Amino acid sequence: LILALLERGYYWPHMRDDVETYVKTCLICQQDKGSNQKHAGLLEPLPISEHPWESISMDFI
Repeated sequence: LILALLERGYYWPHMRDDVETYVKTCLICQQDKGSNQKHAGLLEPLPISEHPWESISMDFI
């Protein structure tokens, strides 16, 4: 994606290699990369309340 965006308006020799090297060494790029993201676990049921007014609520956005 980055290479495609750069190619729209720029060119220099070995551009592909330079972009690849930059992305491999970019800390933010590595943190945001999909393969480095922790996989979500399985959903588990919430415990049933044992006392009145004992409840859990969640807002999903």
